[in-house]
Amino acid sequence: MGNECEKKKEAHLGEFKSRIILLSNKELEAYELLRGMVKNRNLLLLSKIRLLDLVQPLGDREARSDSFDLLNNVLVDLVICDKTSGKIILAVELLDSKAEKSTVKLLSEVLAKANIPLIEFDTKFKIEEIRGSIELYLNK
Repeated sequence: MGNECEKKKEAHLGEFKSRIILLSNKELEAYELLRGMVKNRNLLLLSKIRLLDLVQPLGDREARSDSFDLLNNVLVDLVICDKTSGKIILAVELLDSKAEKSTVKLLSEVLAKANIPLIEFDTKFKIEEIRGSIELYLNK
């Protein structure tokens, strides 16, 4: 194990630059809408959360490893949690032209298996659509 750590320390890192923009215009619009909905409640709004931070793969070692490999780079656009307990209330995914259908389907299946509600919205969403759908979960 010590050798692995030493190898990681010795690995040469390339150059980096800032992405400059973390959220697309539509992600920012949805974030601001949801922020307004959660601000006077005991809720926390998170953005760009790794799917594996929301779910824990089960099964034998090989199954968990396969799940980790498959899900490691999958992100959820927005997540609403209880501010006190950290309990996940709802995940929100914006469906834009860049979203791969296979990834969105995988995200939906994994969250359903973990009993985490997911709402998907096209990026041409109407504010009233999002507000109505999300209020159903926030009022539970």
